[in-house]
Amino acid sequence: MSPPRSPTRRRTSRSPTRPRGGVIAAALAAFALLLTAVERGVAVTHLGRGARPPALALETLDGKRVTLEDQRGRPVVVVFGELYHQRTLSACGDIGEVLEADALATRGISVMLVIGQDEPKPALRERAGDPRLPPIILHDVTRQAFGDYRVAVMPSVVVIGADGRVVHSVAGYTDRFKDIMNDALLVATGASSYEEFEKTLRPEATPVDEARVRAGRITGLARQLARRRLDDLAVEKYREAIAVAPDYAPARIGLATAMLDTGRLAEAEREFRAALEASTSSVEASLGLAYVLTLRGGDDLKEAREIIRDLLRDDPDEPRAHYVRGLLHQQSGETEEAMASFRTSAELLMVRRDAWNVIREREERHGKP
Repeated sequence: MSPPRSPTRRRTSRSPTRPRGGVIAAALAAFALLLTAVERGVAVTHLGRGARPPALALETLDGKRVTLEDQRGRPVVVVFGELYHQRTLSACGDIGEVLEADALATRGISVMLVIGQDEPKPALRERAGDPRLPPIILHDVTRQAFGDYRVAVMPSVVVIGADGRVVHSVAGYTDRFKDIMNDALLVATGASSYEEFEKTLRPEATPVDEARVRAGRITGLARQLARRRLDDLAVEKYREAIAVAPDYAPARIGLATAMLDTGRLAEAEREFRAALEASTSSVEASLGLAYVLTLRGGDDLKEAREIIRDLLRDDPDEPRAHYVRGLLHQQSGETEEAMASFRTSAELLMVRRDAWNVIREREERHGKP
């Protein structure tokens, strides 16, 4: 979801009050910066097949030092996430189930979860009792490893073979996560080939798949047009992508954002809801819908609050959800609560901006890998 521009007109009788102050301006600026960074592809998936992963040397929650080099000679799965993050827990659970299968159970695969959350060690150790989590949990207090591996999405996972080279990397948790992990680990242990793994990553195309590929290309063009402020042409391309693949959520989200930018809230709501029907776990569509409902105010605020509550339950560090929650507090006249939410949003976004700056500086010094 691109950062919304101030609507030029709204089809609503109630004009929401706007947050003011330096904290809010910082939140909006950082909001735009974060989206730009994500758009530029900051993700663990830059580690392609055969790449050497960055060095990793961290302490466990009990103070034992563990390095990636120590694991050389055995396959390794490195998971980046947090102990409170539900998708991280689900991903770890899936990996654990995969490792119980006969084909992998005796292969000596090491799984390490890297976390960065700032909590006292006793509290972290208590959270670490979840049975889905691996025995090795490393605490990246400074988030140095998160930056080295370009972690922008939780969970992010890197599968490394016994030779110390990357077999596969993935950012995010999808319906196919478990199958992909299973086949990636079969390759990492030498029990399967890359050719077989390719069949899992890229199933045989069907007419629907081909339509989605075409829709993706058209949506990419629409985004480029939108960045150049050619809004009418961008909308035309988004509509073209939807005509090709009606259930292609990114095109729906792009069109919804364009509608939102021009104050066409009813159309934006319709497209965000259609995107959620196509992709029920889409954070972008949920955020967009909550933002629209918040702008409209009145009875729509109840649904917006429920959406934001669910988003923050799954990811308490989602800065854009904190920003919308601030708007919700403001709509209800809860000034102090609103400022607290805006401040949290700004702080979270600034942390991500700093991580991106570190990555960019390294690339400028050493070149992109």
